[in-house]
Amino acid sequence: MKECKYCRTTYDDSLSACPSCGGTKIITPQEKAEAVALYQKEIENRENAVAVVATKRKLVISILVGIVVLIVAVIAMLSYNANKPLSNGMTKDEGEAILAEGIAFFNAGDYESAIECFVQLPTDSKQYKKAQDKLAKCEEEYSAIVVEKANGYAAGGDYEVALNLLKNAGELLPDNVAISSAHDTVFAEYKSAVCSNALSEADAFASNGDYPSVITLIDNAVALIGQDDELLAKRKGYVDTYVSQTVSSAKAQYIKYDYNSIMEAEKIIQTALNLLPDNEILLSELSAYKEREPIRIISMPAASQGFTSGKFGVINNVKDNVGNYYNDAIYVEEFAYSATDDNGKWWLYCYKTIDLDYQYSKITGKFFQNNTYKTASTKTKLVINAYKNEDLDDIYANYIIYEKTLKGNSSPVSFDVGVEGKKYIRLNFLGDANSGEEDEAYNYAYMSELFLWK
Repeated sequence: MKECKYCRTTYDDSLSACPSCGGTKIITPQEKAEAVALYQKEIENRENAVAVVATKRKLVISILVGIVVLIVAVIAMLSYNANKPLSNGMTKDEGEAILAEGIAFFNAGDYESAIECFVQLPTDSKQYKKAQDKLAKCEEEYSAIVVEKANGYAAGGDYEVALNLLKNAGELLPDNVAISSAHDTVFAEYKSAVCSNALSEADAFASNGDYPSVITLIDNAVALIGQDDELLAKRKGYVDTYVSQTVSSAKAQYIKYDYNSIMEAEKIIQTALNLLPDNEILLSELSAYKEREPIRIISMPAASQGFTSGKFGVINNVKDNVGNYYNDAIYVEEFAYSATDDNGKWWLYCYKTIDLDYQYSKITGKFFQNNTYKTASTKTKLVINAYKNEDLDDIYANYIIYEKTLKGNSSPVSFDVGVEGKKYIRLNFLGDANSGEEDEAYNYAYMSELFLWK
């Protein structure tokens, strides 16, 4: 197929001229290629022209946006600087308000409140210099007033009020020389007065032998004024006297060598230790008493081996035949058996064997009749055996260290028997089985205040 160069009609290759216009020239393949290339170039140029315009538009928009952002930032920066917080977090408006408030307090003569306002303004505040000028005037006026008041209280003997006033002022103005100097002067007068009064009152208590009050008085004075050589020297002398008297009083009780007296001796020492908890002499004395403190037999278990039979009970508030009352009194709940003694007399038996482990020197206690049965004719007997080793024998062997029989209206008896070097003791409680009153034998007699001593 051919394409007419004049009218661009496409016709068959067999025709010699264009059937539309009669032209004989045709468009060559080269011309077609050039036309296509030219057309493609024109399209590219048009696209490039459009792209350039779009790029320029974007650039302009970006520049405009940047300008707007910059303007906003500048405005924000100016606004921030205008209201930038001070170094202590306070805004400038707040700083101005604090200054105004302080000036108002100053003009009203309330220097303390004014100072509290002025000291809040930091060095980066525009009001700082003005506040410092006012602060200096406030300090001068305030310190003069406080010192005058404090001296007035001190002159009247109200040292604690004066010191408290100066202390509070010193916390508000820690570097004020006038206030600190006045505080030192008043405290020196206060210390002298406290010391003098304490020594005078201490001598009065000591003259009556009331050393705990003396020591407490001096300790209270030291707590108020701090360490004072004269007070501490006096205290040492009083403490030495009090400790010496305490030890003597405790020993006076202890030499009675019964349980209640030893408990009283320990109580005397402990009372002094409550006041002087670190006193080595008292601690040593109490430790020595504790080591020698008797052991209640009632609290000791029966020996794991040996003869222990029957059953003992414990009861309180039991009255003897002379009107004494006992707690922790041991009585028989159940006899083990009955047997005859060497004289053919029948007895009910109950006993308990205790392991001493060679640790004790003596056994003490009381044997008494129950007042309720003081008219009874039945006899009761207490027999204590002691053994050097584990070769336990019956109660009528050569191991008896104590034996006592009560009957009728008998008075209570105390016993104090040595057990040094013994391995075991056995408490034997016997009830008369010949009187016909065997059923009552449980209630007749009791053991109380049973102690083992080291």
